[in-house]
Amino acid sequence: MKLIQLPRIFKKGVIILLDIICIITSIILAYSLRLEMIYPPREISPYIYFVYIFLILSSNFILGIYSIISRYFNLLNIINLFKSLLLSGSILIVFNFLVYQNIYFPRSVSFISLILIFLSMVIFRVLITFVLNFRLSEKKQALLLGLSKNSLNIINLSNNNESKITIKSIMELSKEYQRTKINGINVTSFKSIQKILANTYFDYIILDKKFDNIIKKNFLLKILENSDTRIINIEQSLKLVQGQNYKPNENLPLQQIINRKKFLTNNKVLKKNIEKKSILITGAGGSIGSEIANQIISFIPKRIYLLDNSEINLFEIYNKLSSKYPKLAGRLEPVLCDCNQLEILKQKMYQKKVDIIFHSAAYKHVWFGEINTYSMLYNNINGLLQILNFSKIQKVKKFIFISSDKAVNPKSILGISKKIGEEILCYYYKFLNKNINYSIVRFGNVIGSSGSVIPKFLDQVRKNNSLTVSHKKVKRYFMSIEEAVYLTLYSTSLFKKFNIFALDMGAQINIYEIAKRLVRLTGKNIKTKYNNHGDIIIKFTGLKKGEKLEEEISLGANLTKTSHPKIFICNENINFLKLKKNVPKIFKLLKSNKKINIKKLFNDFK
Repeated sequence: MKLIQLPRIFKKGVIILLDIICIITSIILAYSLRLEMIYPPREISPYIYFVYIFLILSSNFILGIYSIISRYFNLLNIINLFKSLLLSGSILIVFNFLVYQNIYFPRSVSFISLILIFLSMVIFRVLITFVLNFRLSEKKQALLLGLSKNSLNIINLSNNNESKITIKSIMELSKEYQRTKINGINVTSFKSIQKILANTYFDYIILDKKFDNIIKKNFLLKILENSDTRIINIEQSLKLVQGQNYKPNENLPLQQIINRKKFLTNNKVLKKNIEKKSILITGAGGSIGSEIANQIISFIPKRIYLLDNSEINLFEIYNKLSSKYPKLAGRLEPVLCDCNQLEILKQKMYQKKVDIIFHSAAYKHVWFGEINTYSMLYNNINGLLQILNFSKIQKVKKFIFISSDKAVNPKSILGISKKIGEEILCYYYKFLNKNINYSIVRFGNVIGSSGSVIPKFLDQVRKNNSLTVSHKKVKRYFMSIEEAVYLTLYSTSLFKKFNIFALDMGAQINIYEIAKRLVRLTGKNIKTKYNNHGDIIIKFTGLKKGEKLEEEISLGANLTKTSHPKIFICNENINFLKLKKNVPKIFKLLKSNKKINIKKLFNDFK
């Protein structure tokens, strides 16, 4: 059996045993150098051996010295070992001063022995690293999970000279192949994978399609949490057996990245609310707006007005939908207009009927809002005001405002703009126009949207760059755009007059954990102080202005269930007297072009 394939616990035991030998040998040698003679080991007090071994091994465990993978021992690990000996050595020197009069323990011995222990530990670790890496110049070891026509091809090609891997073990779900041999390789049951991985090291685990699913991957990631084994698919392994390097797997289902179950749909409810209705979507060229258009067109609305101020984005969504649904292309109408341009919108929509408005247009990037305060506030708040005025003129039946979890206890300009937007909607419902059914829908981060962290991570992995995470403890809510939009559309069947809805985003997910998971799922692994041969480094950049460690989706625990398990009503105490006082001030402020007092805005709309 190769050294690399020995059980990890056995290898750790060997390292600890060698450390003990180094400690004992160094103590004897330190006495001999001090007295300039070969000093008999039995003349040294057993207490000295015991204290040295106990303190140094304890320090090594505390500082994670025995978590280091032997073949990746480097300068950083030498520094950590030095710190460990510095910690234990400080205590040993104190011990020396306390006992040197009772037992023969010259004070200089403690200094000499620590130097010798450090040098001997470093030397044997460097030798082990050299030996292991020399052996690793051979083909990498791979475990194949699943048998198919493609995986059998991998097995055959792995025997070629140019192949970078060799298949050492095969596991299969079907009992038909278990306890058989293919090209001399044993085929075993997948049930024994934990035992195999605990006792055998593999550089790669190759997943056939039947294993390439979220349940099996979650199971493997949990087992291999502290391992540097790379998990790859058949296409990536094909590159390796052909002697080439593989590219990261970017075709990852979003549910696998965030470990979220696929959502179920009820299209009958959506069709009832959308069919034969004329619908206006603001921000139709954006991530959310384009997905709203993409989902509602299949329910055959009477008309879809796609409003956006970006000609390119508007062309793309119009072209995409008209190509996908050529028979319904005549029901689509692009509206090139800014939400703030009410007169242009009125002229464009003159004598055209609108039943439902989905207002998704907004500036949504937190950091951009912090350095472009007025632009974000004016666009998000005034844009909403103009669309609300338009809805009154049009005698719209339903108005759905796409809000954000950042509107709850806002800490950013984006959050305060959404919070003010929500309160303006409340104001319109209570004081200006009760003939429209108003709805606010709050949800958190959607995967795949413009500026979303997942596409950014995938791009960084593709370019082999470091993954940048703001903070190790930062958490966010996540769901796919498709699910967020589906639930938003479904909520149109639930509200009457005025409601604030919160979508069940599941538990908040640690961004750092997502980054680590994504790296492993792409077939790469993470470079750390314990794994110097990893592919990707994760760097922490610090929270930007306006960012929070965690988001909130509602004020407190004041949620009421609806007929849909993932849609809740936020029962918030709305102070209408305060709204009556503050909202008109916003109207005047936007018209006056005066400098906005951000601090006062935050206080007024808390």
